[in-house]
Amino acid sequence: LGLRIDRLKESRLANGEKLICKVAETVEVCWKNRSMTCQPWVVPGADLILLGAIPLEDMDLMVDPKNLRLVGAHGDKELGMLL
Repeated sequence: LGLRIDRLKESRLANGEKLICKVAETVEVCWKNRSMTCQPWVVPGADLILLGAIPLEDMDLMVDPKNLRLVGAHGDKELGMLL
């Protein structure tokens, strides 16, 4: 994607394998009327871009596995939550 790399971070995969990931500059992720910012991790050897649970939760989205699409977890309107 041509993003600037800010730092390196050690991580561990689900199978226990350790690896060093590049952490890129902050990006804005947008979907319909929703958006959030995050720092993407570049996983060595990965050829797909994955959107994780934290960005989905932040935008109040969930995956509808039956229809293979993203949907609002609480309908079409984004909920504002204060924690």
